[in-house]
Amino acid sequence: MGDGDGPARYTLVMPGIDWAYLGSIGGEGIEDFVATCLRQRFPDARQTRPASGDQGIDVIRETPDGIVVWQVKRFTAPLTPQQKQNVQRSWNRFWITKVEPGVPIAAYHLATPWTPTERLHDWFRNELCAKATFPIAWEGQAFFNGLAAEYPATADRFFKGPDMLENMVNAKAMLAASPVESADELSMIDAVAARDAALRDIRDQISDNYYLDTSTRSGVSDIPLPVPGDPGVAYRYTSLGSNRWYVETVVPKNVQSTEIDPISIQVQFWSNRVAKSNASSRTGGFGASPSETSKLWSRARAVLSKTQLPEEGASRSSEPARRLITRTLP
Repeated sequence: MGDGDGPARYTLVMPGIDWAYLGSIGGEGIEDFVATCLRQRFPDARQTRPASGDQGIDVIRETPDGIVVWQVKRFTAPLTPQQKQNVQRSWNRFWITKVEPGVPIAAYHLATPWTPTERLHDWFRNELCAKATFPIAWEGQAFFNGLAAEYPATADRFFKGPDMLENMVNAKAMLAASPVESADELSMIDAVAARDAALRDIRDQISDNYYLDTSTRSGVSDIPLPVPGDPGVAYRYTSLGSNRWYVETVVPKNVQSTEIDPISIQVQFWSNRVAKSNASSRTGGFGASPSETSKLWSRARAVLSKTQLPEEGASRSSEPARRLITRTLP
């Protein structure tokens, strides 16, 4: 709350995560949590899939200096002999599949919610990774706490259930819905910007894989379709009248977003100017006549036809996601 010397400030306090307790009940989700956070921090990072063999790698990122690797283990207590062997096997797979073939390595990270003792850290540095000529690090509890603090909505989704996330969103929504008032220290435009920032925070918490960007386009009589190269994969246009459009754009946070969390839609068209859509929560319905809808999709196809598609045989991850464009009329 405010102290009387300026505008009120609101702080949302997040309770800590009991990593030891999570470990005691199996630690499910710890590896995916770290991978999801790292993919948000580094949009070019990729999570490996166990079905294809992780090669001793859970998350990999290509940089000009070589690959950066994270191997994540759910260990939340001092390592047992079996767990040390598990770490050793992962390191051996990484060494055989990456180091020995000569792949440039920029850094290697082992990450566990348990912070290693000095004795175990010496084993990691001087025995396990003794041959490494690249930077190595064992990330402990502070690393995991840092990710949870940087991406609180992601932590809530993985470990605290929907109720905690709903409470956090409600707290921010109360701030966003509070009256817009200007003061000597805060102009009206700044007050509006503060509310808009609070709403943006809420939108950013909807998904770990996508941003929902919004904007208003003025002076445009027809739908302002995206240009080739636009990062969005789904769009919704709402006519505000007077040649103005409200545009909602779904943008992937990471190169792997459309692979891990693909967007799909099912649509039914009706001939009486009513179009009903059973779509995912990220897409909107149609409110255009058949002729208007046909025109819309014709223009959309024209835009998409200019988008360069991957060469035959290219990996699936390099394929641009199909774009979904919806329109709402007043």
